[in-house]
Amino acid sequence: ATILLDSSINYTLYIEDVYTSFNVYFNGVEIASNGQVATSKKDFVPEWKPMFVPLRNVQDTNQLVIQIANFVHSKGGALEGIEIGEQQFMKEKELSIEAYDLILTGSLIMGGLFFLGLYFFGRHDRSILYFSLFCIVYSYRIIGFGYYVLHSLIDISWGLAARLEYISLFLAAFLFGRFVHHLYPK
Repeated sequence: ATILLDSSINYTLYIEDVYTSFNVYFNGVEIASNGQVATSKKDFVPEWKPMFVPLRNVQDTNQLVIQIANFVHSKGGALEGIEIGEQQFMKEKELSIEAYDLILTGSLIMGGLFFLGLYFFGRHDRSILYFSLFCIVYSYRIIGFGYYVLHSLIDISWGLAARLEYISLFLAAFLFGRFVHHLYPK
């Protein structure tokens, strides 16, 4: 695809979900990498971290090269499109994604702890217990998936993060099912 860039404007590249390692080169200079790109499984290191990368030295003709390697996930390549935009707009987009994930995660944790307190200090209704556990488990799904805000806060291995991501999805569905079953037993 051909994109004409104005060299007087600062641009940022948004690289979302790429399975599972990549290197990005802009005009021959590496500007971003995730994991270790390799041609064999033994040299390959997976990692998931979407990122916003400022583009430097934009010219009238630019070359963007992306190397992707995947030996461990059923999906391969760039799942979502790669976006390019003006730096200020992309910075605001990054902050809004992070803020949304953190606010929603905090709300789910606080709600889960509130309902857990109601269960322990109240009537011991199992539907309350299952709802509180659902909120707490699903909070990991929010912060540990999508933009992977958790991965930028703490260093977590790809294998553990992938397992937690899928476990939280299925466990949250199970807990929500138990919540509904206990709330409406008939």
